[in-house]
Amino acid sequence: MKASTVPLALASLIFFVSCASGHGRQPSPSSSPTLIGHVTTVAGAPAANASVQLSLLTSYTDSDGNFSFQLQSPGIYNLSIQGADGVFFAQDVFVSNGDNQLTVVLDPSPSKFTVVRVNPHLNSQEALLLGPIEITFSRSINPASISASSFLLTPGVGEIEFVVDGASVRLYPSRELKPGQRYRLRIAGVSAVDGTRLSAEAFTFFCTTAIDKAAPVALASIPSNGASDVPLNQAVQVTYSDTIAPPEGGYSAAIEPALEIRELAAEDNILRIILAGMFIPNTDYVITVNPVQDYSGNLSQPFQVTFRTGTTAVAFDDIEPAWNVFANTIIFSRAIGGRYDLYRINADGSGLSQVTDTSANERHPSFSSDGSLVAYASDVSGNWDVWVRSLTSGASSQLTFLPENETSPAFCGTYSQIIAFVRSEGLPSNSRIYLMNADGSFSRRADERSSRDEWSPIFHPLLDNQLLYVTNEGGDNDIFSKSAFIDSSNPVNVNLTATLTGNESAASFSADGSTIAFLSDQTGVRNVWVMDPAGSAHYAVTRFSEPVHSLAYSPIAGDDRVVVSMGPSSSRSLYVVSLVSGNIERRLTE
Repeated sequence: MKASTVPLALASLIFFVSCASGHGRQPSPSSSPTLIGHVTTVAGAPAANASVQLSLLTSYTDSDGNFSFQLQSPGIYNLSIQGADGVFFAQDVFVSNGDNQLTVVLDPSPSKFTVVRVNPHLNSQEALLLGPIEITFSRSINPASISASSFLLTPGVGEIEFVVDGASVRLYPSRELKPGQRYRLRIAGVSAVDGTRLSAEAFTFFCTTAIDKAAPVALASIPSNGASDVPLNQAVQVTYSDTIAPPEGGYSAAIEPALEIRELAAEDNILRIILAGMFIPNTDYVITVNPVQDYSGNLSQPFQVTFRTGTTAVAFDDIEPAWNVFANTIIFSRAIGGRYDLYRINADGSGLSQVTDTSANERHPSFSSDGSLVAYASDVSGNWDVWVRSLTSGASSQLTFLPENETSPAFCGTYSQIIAFVRSEGLPSNSRIYLMNADGSFSRRADERSSRDEWSPIFHPLLDNQLLYVTNEGGDNDIFSKSAFIDSSNPVNVNLTATLTGNESAASFSADGSTIAFLSDQTGVRNVWVMDPAGSAHYAVTRFSEPVHSLAYSPIAGDDRVVVSMGPSSSRSLYVVSLVSGNIERRLTE
């Protein structure tokens, strides 16, 4: 199974440590706390040179199996110990003022359900950059108890594949670990087959080797090796374990039967093979990718994928674009076979890549101002909730958990990281705009006095205290502005399209806030219009025969362009459109 690492708060399970006199002294409540430990094997022999980790403090046992920590304050500490023979112990300990004495027996077969071995070894300094992390438990574990929160590696490494084998779990990060990086692995929430859960969280630390000698490994491909009935317009890409460096002379690949390759382009750890045409129906293909290298000069092995095409081209539905200047990319929702995932593409049409790949729908993406985070709505829990994803680590976190549907998240345009979203019990009725922080905290209504249905919020690019939204208060859909809602109990709401008789939607500010682009069906077909921020002048920009579904204004100051989603229902594509001429400049997706 695969799961994205999701940050969780640490739980506190207390393991009782008896406090006894040390060196003939009774501990004084006013003396600083000291933890004095003695580690033995099951046979009673001292466990010499065992690695000991007390929260963020590191030590080793001496030849008699002893260790000690002089601490600044009493409290609960995470204790992890691993002997030279690999036997592991982990528990939370409460350390009081004075001398606290503890004896730990490293038992490879304890009666309770716990972690008994970890590899890499606790506090090892030469862990491999590419290879499994293995955790062994004292009993066979229930695979159904393993989730994204069971094994949290910090710093994050994106997706992790878990392979359960009896009492052991092997973790395969989707990316090489960073050279010379200290990592912490948190183990929690795992159950044995008999239903027993871990009594406490376990923590282990290790440091990777400082020199990258690991060659990139091809981890996956689209199409996958051996695939059949591949669509004739299938995008082709290979995902490697490390970031790909541009080689002298460029990348190279071959396709049999011969098919022209228009471009080979790499972004991070993904190599894309962009074809000049479509595949031939009912044909066996072999694609061979010559070795690629990482930034340390390590060369991969050649990669080969074989597959057979079907008879049809796959239909994409690309909607809800968001455009960010710092990320220099457009993120959008794409449906293949009815399920939406998030994708990204550059404004020049290059660099198409998939961002999410789950069994659920991901919709309504919105960039944070610096382009590092994407907020979106997902129905993975059975109803719509707001999530946020780091484009750097690939980690996703759920921000809302109520049974009501929460959709249409929109990051503010500044660095305050406020997110507006819509909560409802059935769109569009009873839909209200809420605000929260990027970590899901401080959730509150944007306008307590409003009784209208409000949806599709979008912030002013420079002001936290102004946003646009859509409501049907006047019988048709209009675009309103809402201001003074953060620091006032009486927000100001103004109808900006009251003079238009059509339905308006999908408003978006220009980079400087001087112009608003939006959609209106005033002329019979939903097209792109623009207006000034006061709503005093409106005019149509495009005259497309196909309805426009959604749009995003260019985030570049002075750039009068929008990216729009347009086409027949369930088969829409993205286009870059000039607001000066009203013409299509470029088709981005097809």
